Amino acid sequence: MHRPAGKRDSPSPDAAERELIARVRAGDVAAFETLFVTHYEGMCALAFMLVRSRDAAEDVVANVFRNVWARRAEWEPRGAARTYLLTATRNEALNLLRSLRRERGLAARLAREEVVPALGSAAAPPDDAAVARHLTAAIEQAAETLPARAREVFLLRWREGLKYPEIAERLGIALKTVEMHMTRALRSLRERLGAGG
Repeated sequence: MHRPAGKRDSPSPDAAERELIARVRAGDVAAFETLFVTHYEGMCALAFMLVRSRDAAEDVVANVFRNVWARRAEWEPRGAARTYLLTATRNEALNLLRSLRRERGLAARLAREEVVPALGSAAAPPDDAAVARHLTAAIEQAAETLPARAREVFLLRWREGLKYPEIAERLGIALKTVEMHMTRALRSLRERLGAGG
C-alpha cells in the first residue's frame, strides 16, 4: 500500500535532480526557482499541520529556502531534495513552536506537546531520510481516515503539488469547496498526528 510513497521518497536522487542540486549550488537562480515551485506546496502542507497557521507555515518554508540559498555552496543533501526539505521544514516548524511557547511562558504545555508522537521526537534524528519517510507514511496513513472528498483534495495537493485552482478543475468542483475541504483535512490530520493517531 505504501510502496508508491516509498518510491517517491527514495533517498537516491535521479540524474535530473542531481543536476538541479548542482545548479543550485552554483548559484543558478532559475534552478532554485524550480526547486521552490516543485516542493513549496508539500512543505507548506506539512508546516501547516504542525504550526496550525497558514502565515506561520509560509514563514517556516520561506526560512528553509532562505537557508538553502544562503548556504547553497555547501548545500549537499545526502539523498533526495524532497527528503531534505521535508525534514528541514519539520525541524524549522518545531523550532518555531518551541520559541513561541517559551515566549508565552507555557513551560508545562511545552513538556506535554513538544513531541508530536506520530512524527517523532523534536530532537535531531539520527537518520534524516528515515524521519522523512516516517513523516510521509504517518501523514498518508492519517489521510486514509479522512472523508473521501477531503482525502482526494488533500492527496492531490500533498502528492502531486497541485494548486487549489488546479484541484478544482481536476475534480470539477468550486475553488471555495477545495479550500473548505483542504482546511478541514489539515485540521483533522493535525489533530490525529498531534494525538499520536
